[in-house]
Amino acid sequence: MRLCVHMNRRDKSSVQSGFLSADTEAHTQKAPLTAREYSLASHERRITHKMMSDSFSQCVLVPGMMLPSLTSTVYFFTFLGLCTWWSFCRTFDPLLFSCLCVLMAIFSAGHLIMLYLYQFQFFQEAVPPGNIYASLFGISPVVQTDCSHTWMFRVNPDLEWHHFVNPIMLLVLYYTLATLIRLWLQESEDMVRLQPSCSYDHKSQIRFQHRTSTCFCEVVILREPLITYVSWLTFVFLIWSCILWMVRDRRKYSMITSPFMVFYGNLLIILQYIWSFESLQPVPGLFLKKEVPFRELGSKTLCLLSFWLLLRQFLTERRERQTDETQLSDDEASGHREMMDVLGRTVMAMLNKYWIYICGGMFFFVSFEGRIVMYKIIYMMMFLFCVALYQVCLHYERWRWMLKYFWMSVVVYTMLVLILVYTFQFESSISVWSNMTGMSREKLEDLGLEKFSVPALFTRIFIPTSFLLVCILHLHYFHERFLELTDIKSVADKQKSTISRYKEDDVKQREEEEVSEPHFSCSMTADPEPDRGSELKNKWRLVVERLTVLFLKFLECVQKLQLFIWWLLELHIIKIVSSYIIWLSVREVSLFNYVFLVSWAFALPFSQFRPLASSVCTVWTCVIVVCKMLYQLTSINPSSYSRSCSMPENYTDAQRSDMARSLLYSGPVDPANWIGFRKFSPLLENLRNNLLMLALLAFEVTIYRHQDFYRMKNNLTPPVTRTVFHNITRQHLDHGIVNCAKYFIDYFFYKFGLETCFLLAVNVIGQRMDFYAMLHAFGLIVVMYQSRRKAIARVWSKYCFFLACMLAFQYLMCIGIPPAACTDYPWRRPSSSMDSNVIKWLYFPDFHTKPSSLFLLYDFMLLLCASIQGRVFEEENVAAVQLLAGDNVEICRDLDAASFSQHNPVPDFIHCRSYLDMLKVIVFSYLFWFVLTIIFITGTTRISIFCMGYLVACFYFLIFGGELLLKPIKSILHYWDFLIAYNVFVITMKNILSVTLVANHCWLIQLFSLACTIKGYSKPEQNANKQCELPSDEAGIIWDSICFAFLLLQRRVFMSYYFLHVVADIRSSQVLASRGAELFQATIVKVVKARIEEEKKSMDLLKRQYQTANCWLPATFYDEELEASEHFYRSQPQLLQLCYALYSMLVAHSQMVCYLVIILNHMISASVATLVLPILIFLWAMLSVPRPSKRFWMTAIVYTEVTIVIKYFFQFGFFPFNQSIKLDKSKPFHPPNIIGVEKKEGYVHYDLIQLLALFFHRSILKCYGLWDEDEPRSGGQTASSHSDSEEKDASPVSTHIRLPRKPLRQSSSVSQRSARSKPGALRYTSGGQTASSHSDSEEKDASPVSTHIRLPRKPLRQSSSVSQRSCNTTEVKPVSPQKHSAAADITSSLSEDQVPEAFLVMVLIQFGTMVVDRALYLRKTVMGKVIFQVILVFGIHFWMFFILPGVTERRFSQNTVAQLWYFVKCIYFGLSAYQIRCGYPTRVLGNFLTKSYNYLNLFLFQGFRLVPFLTELRAVMDWVWTDTTLSLSSWICVEDIYAHIFVLKCWRESEKRYPQPRGQKKKKVVKYGMGGMIVMLLICIVWFPLLFMSLVKSVAGVVNKPLDVSLTITLGGFQPIFTMSAQQNQLKDVTDRDFITPSLSQSALQFLEAYTAEDVTVAELEGSSNSLWTISPPSRKNLMDVLSKEDQNLSLGAKAEFAVDKHITYLDMNTRQELIALLNGTRNKPVVIEQVFPCFIRAPSDSNAKPVGQLYSGNSIQLDLERSHNGTEDIQEWWIVDQPSAGKTQMRSESKLEKKREAGLQLYVFSDKVSPPSLGFLAGYGIMGLYASVVLVIGKFVREFFSGISHSIMFEELPCVDRILKLCTDIFLVRETGELELEEDLYAKLIFLYRSPETMIKWTREKTK
Repeated sequence: MRLCVHMNRRDKSSVQSGFLSADTEAHTQKAPLTAREYSLASHERRITHKMMSDSFSQCVLVPGMMLPSLTSTVYFFTFLGLCTWWSFCRTFDPLLFSCLCVLMAIFSAGHLIMLYLYQFQFFQEAVPPGNIYASLFGISPVVQTDCSHTWMFRVNPDLEWHHFVNPIMLLVLYYTLATLIRLWLQESEDMVRLQPSCSYDHKSQIRFQHRTSTCFCEVVILREPLITYVSWLTFVFLIWSCILWMVRDRRKYSMITSPFMVFYGNLLIILQYIWSFESLQPVPGLFLKKEVPFRELGSKTLCLLSFWLLLRQFLTERRERQTDETQLSDDEASGHREMMDVLGRTVMAMLNKYWIYICGGMFFFVSFEGRIVMYKIIYMMMFLFCVALYQVCLHYERWRWMLKYFWMSVVVYTMLVLILVYTFQFESSISVWSNMTGMSREKLEDLGLEKFSVPALFTRIFIPTSFLLVCILHLHYFHERFLELTDIKSVADKQKSTISRYKEDDVKQREEEEVSEPHFSCSMTADPEPDRGSELKNKWRLVVERLTVLFLKFLECVQKLQLFIWWLLELHIIKIVSSYIIWLSVREVSLFNYVFLVSWAFALPFSQFRPLASSVCTVWTCVIVVCKMLYQLTSINPSSYSRSCSMPENYTDAQRSDMARSLLYSGPVDPANWIGFRKFSPLLENLRNNLLMLALLAFEVTIYRHQDFYRMKNNLTPPVTRTVFHNITRQHLDHGIVNCAKYFIDYFFYKFGLETCFLLAVNVIGQRMDFYAMLHAFGLIVVMYQSRRKAIARVWSKYCFFLACMLAFQYLMCIGIPPAACTDYPWRRPSSSMDSNVIKWLYFPDFHTKPSSLFLLYDFMLLLCASIQGRVFEEENVAAVQLLAGDNVEICRDLDAASFSQHNPVPDFIHCRSYLDMLKVIVFSYLFWFVLTIIFITGTTRISIFCMGYLVACFYFLIFGGELLLKPIKSILHYWDFLIAYNVFVITMKNILSVTLVANHCWLIQLFSLACTIKGYSKPEQNANKQCELPSDEAGIIWDSICFAFLLLQRRVFMSYYFLHVVADIRSSQVLASRGAELFQATIVKVVKARIEEEKKSMDLLKRQYQTANCWLPATFYDEELEASEHFYRSQPQLLQLCYALYSMLVAHSQMVCYLVIILNHMISASVATLVLPILIFLWAMLSVPRPSKRFWMTAIVYTEVTIVIKYFFQFGFFPFNQSIKLDKSKPFHPPNIIGVEKKEGYVHYDLIQLLALFFHRSILKCYGLWDEDEPRSGGQTASSHSDSEEKDASPVSTHIRLPRKPLRQSSSVSQRSARSKPGALRYTSGGQTASSHSDSEEKDASPVSTHIRLPRKPLRQSSSVSQRSCNTTEVKPVSPQKHSAAADITSSLSEDQVPEAFLVMVLIQFGTMVVDRALYLRKTVMGKVIFQVILVFGIHFWMFFILPGVTERRFSQNTVAQLWYFVKCIYFGLSAYQIRCGYPTRVLGNFLTKSYNYLNLFLFQGFRLVPFLTELRAVMDWVWTDTTLSLSSWICVEDIYAHIFVLKCWRESEKRYPQPRGQKKKKVVKYGMGGMIVMLLICIVWFPLLFMSLVKSVAGVVNKPLDVSLTITLGGFQPIFTMSAQQNQLKDVTDRDFITPSLSQSALQFLEAYTAEDVTVAELEGSSNSLWTISPPSRKNLMDVLSKEDQNLSLGAKAEFAVDKHITYLDMNTRQELIALLNGTRNKPVVIEQVFPCFIRAPSDSNAKPVGQLYSGNSIQLDLERSHNGTEDIQEWWIVDQPSAGKTQMRSESKLEKKREAGLQLYVFSDKVSPPSLGFLAGYGIMGLYASVVLVIGKFVREFFSGISHSIMFEELPCVDRILKLCTDIFLVRETGELELEEDLYAKLIFLYRSPETMIKWTREKTK
């Protein structure tokens, strides 16, 4: 609307610009002008004259239309004459135009004067306002006169707004004309004769204006006069426009008839203008009366303007055809024309293809806008007829042939609608139509014949008009081209597409331009200015070319994307269409929609019926849409035929209240609802689904025809397979993970469609859980019973038919019988006893609760996938499909999977050479064990007797799964199919028993999990019995479905050729591993014997021998496959290699992982059931030599499985102890809790992890051939009998068994794939450990071969003992057996100087065990260690799990500290067991930290010696329990010498590693590194107290607010006169806002910086003393005497008792006299004492309170003495103290603090922060205390380090201490071997060495060569 008005204004300006022309205005210039100056002057004059003419025409038009009258007629007719004259391309003489302007100015001035004079009272009385002459001449009384109020100016309120605007517009007209006249007078010399200007510069602009004006004229002709002026005169416009629309060359005839329209329009607007006079009456049907004529006249003038433009265009074009005008040169417009041509043709191509969709959209806009009437329904019927023919028509060419006649009929019908709607707007039309048709007004409205208001009429006229215009444009401009595009027969011509043709043309054009470019550049070198312009043009042209190329490339990419989308739609359109139709049918259950469901239910499995189903659905959808639209007519009233049903009388009250919700009895029943009719508002939203269905059906046909069209056009054939990636075949499946992913995108359903259908069937069962789900289960059982794929394919069509019949029948159940019959179903009658749950489970139709139709969606999804699978069964027999997708032939079931001679068509993936091989290893090797884990979880997450079968199956396959995998495929499938059958049986039984509720047998309900998980089922019986909890969480089949999915997947793995490689790998690994284990055992025996011989030699020579083991020579086989696998692993990223290393570490320490998991499980469970395995670990497994036997691991596995079963059995809710779980959960000795069978969430999670760890370790033992080794093999004896030559030269068998660059492959359960990348790096030792080839690893496994064999002394044995001691030391932790202690912490008791007896006993016993352990170690009593181990294991476990929970009354699993302590003890038990198994070392050679000489050992050893009493206690115990001839002092002397020599040895070794050349200064790194650090350390120690005391309060300090504030005031030394305290509510806090007052002094602000608002407390003290003043009369007299004497300095003191201090003020003489008068009773006023009360007090952390002088020195107080008489007439006196208002603090919160105006004091206390309690032990010493206790003590030790060095130079500066160190170790060695005499001699030698400096010098010289 706004755009049209804007265009009209532009045209209007152009109208006026033609009045004056200035083509010859330059002839009268006095001086000759240049061409440029002449052009500029002409341009300026044209602009000036244009502005003048525009102003004149606009100003003349508005006053003429504002108030129609005889005087305004002059203006209006002048405007019409000028515009009509201009439309004929005629001009005025300038003189004549000037005279016209002068006359109009004179007339407008007279008109204004007349209007102005009429506002006077005299003229209004002469010609009254209502007079006919006043209205005829347009004289309005704007000002209302009143003789009684002549001084008031009143506006006439009875006039409309245009009466007031009319004078203003007249004034504007006058001023405009006056300005024009003045301008013309100034330019009178330059004015020349005017010539018409009827042409434009370019024909393109003329052509554009012509088309725009024509279209605009058509729209305006229809809209403006028809809407605003309904009459028979304007009806001519409608007829004329309809005639023009019907002809083809309507533009030509519009031009021809334009003169007639101009004259007819002028006549019509003149008549309308005349009838707009106020005195004339309207003529019905011809001239209507409007209250405001300006709006109507303006709209008609705007319409007439389009006629003027049309006429002017017509004359201009005719004149152009008669004259030859210059055109634009080809060079100037060529680039522009090319780009516009490409763009224009592209746009036109898009419009040709897609304009028909705009027409289709306009159908909906016309049909559904506003209320539904009959003519709109006919529109929709026409549209539906076209779409139905397009979809259903058997001959596509017939539909194209009738398409033209269809659009012509639409155009004719639209014209008819416009004419009928317009003619019905006349006053007499209703009566005429009623008489003619005999219809009532309501029925006529249903037809669409209704009288509208102007806005409504605009919609009713404009929308059909726009639709008509769109249809006409399509019919005239796009229809023929659309037919050409959709003509499939013309495809044989193989015309190129628009984009390709444009692209080739563009390439050719650029080649031609490159050839002609040099000639063009040479020709432009003559003139510099044209060269610059041409260069710019060439650059612009180049830019345009590049943009064109990019645009064409973009269009090409879009075209490729379109082709891909079309192909995807072709693949899946049938699924989309069928899914949407079924969804709509299920969403809106009705008899109408049953046709849709039945059609597609049988069309999906039987593809030959799909075209018929599409056609039927299309036609039926059209019928439904039309019927639903007809049902919305107002004349159809459902209430007139609805029926109300009555409820039977024999219903009980409960039944009546329940049946009141039934559809029959809840309200009137509309029979049409059952069919599918309802009243909707708005209708389009409710018909949207049906219309979208129709669009999808039409789109389906469009897709098929488009693809046929495309293939015929490009000579393509339909692909054999319906895939996305056409170049991917079965051969690409093993070529990388990307190709594998592409293959499964293409052929996933081809390979796994059958399993997908089975999963969907289980999903239907789980989602529905009703009778039909049971039928689905039976159908699934029947199909799966066939087992073989070919047998399933034979019955698959019957299964699909079964699914289709079930779907159709269930929809009938949802529809039910018509409710209008008022007949209920038999199961809802009063005589029926059927339960509502049973009705719902049986899926019976029911008016009370309708069957859930959404269940049918699951059935449909199953039917859809089954239909696709049926097509797969057909395609897999086609040779071409088998060639591309591969065959689906099952593997031979009689094939022995473990045989190596069978041919395998798939490549080997065991040696991973790509990520795809790794994925295959995970799937085909590990999936079996993962599936067993899923089975275990399925069995444990649901508690029922059915799920217990999962556990049994899981345990069976876990134990015998390895042997099962080596059996033939037939045997494997036999066991696996039994498991799948059991899984399906469980699912079926859960579905059948879902609503079988036994109210009186709770145990039966919970045993079988008889509960329904589907929403909507009621359970009244169970809700009444609160004690029987329904197992709703255990009744679902979600985990059963997951288990079913993995079972099917694993079955496919078994049936795959890839699985044969896994089985072959398992068999080869077993063979090789068993032989390797024998050789490894024999080698260990040889190593042990060799080391025993070496030990004997070392005993004789006093030397230590540490390494004598034989080394294996690894074989060097070469395999190309292994080499490729190794290269792949080496090329992995570092992160993946780290993961491989972690996995290898896990495999190497799998035995320890099992131990750890078992211990953690026991720590968390803390029950008798889990206590057995930890004890067995410490007393059996860890003591076994050489490793735990198979019997132990089987015991652990079986025990874990039995424990799981027992726990599972006790999870049923019918046991009595499971009724009150929450109450008994925290009781430590509740029987289920202590036994470990309590009901809880995740009761078996850790048991599952434990079981997986055990089987993981078992698989590793099997991999290395160590599983079946019950006893130590005889290989040791066999190996020992070999000769020495055989030992040196390995046998051929051993050489063959050694792995080639990789370890032995493991079984399918656990394969150490990552280890293959590290050739020869690891080999297996006891317990699944890996060991390197060095001697230490061999020593670890040497002694366990035979119990009587002992290895030489090794530091590892001693480190084990020391680790035990460290664990024991860690155990001495403050673990308190106190009751209800959350953290079991003894800190609180020790802080109170209390030690619980139980804690003391425990500490002493723990310390005693440390001493006993050390004694056993020193005495080397293995049997004693074993007994001690047994006692400790049983004792600790009995203490931790039975005694401690009873003492603390808390369960062990809730005691974190106890759990950590137990974990440390378990580490100790493990080390002790390792020590027992290895035996005590025969040589104890010094401390364990002295085995290496480096900085780490040095600092650790120094730290060990700094521990108080540790060195001394160790030395004494070693002396007590070691056989020696030395005295205690001598023993300690040797230990000290050894420690000192060790320290020197470490320093000498460090000097050798980091030597310092002679004559070279120390490096700055050393000096500043070590020296600077020492300097900083010393500085920190010196200033530590100051820094600590400064920061401890400011940074870490806490607020120390007062709890009580007491104030006492005394006079001199007499009895206190005032005592008051402030507590609790009288102590107030200060907010941040009131804390700082800007008006304070600088010193006060500086003081406040040290405090925050939370440090300040306001104490409000009551004014009256809390105690009577009981002074004796003599003291009273003495006080008065003291006050009266001037020479006595009497003071008034105040004491605040929150901190001991006093504030004293001396009184002057005047104050004393006032106090004497107050004491005598002669004064009634209080006494004011100045500067006595310090209201701001600082309370430091010590005990002294101080007034804050920075704030105030002191405030004044008022003292008053109150007296009263009691019952005995005794006088009671007390003092009242008040703080004057002027003396109170000026803070913003004072109004808040002072709630009442009673006497009282305000005391502000600034509290210093104090140190936190955690640092109180240091802060309590103070600065001086810290200096005395910390700094001085540290300084003393530092001084000793820096002084006295000279006295120890002889023993400190020893160059080489190796000989002395050797002497000390020899003493240890001979002591251990029992050579006590030699020990004495060596000790004497050591003492002599230290007594003889000369000998010491000789012994400590550097060794020479």
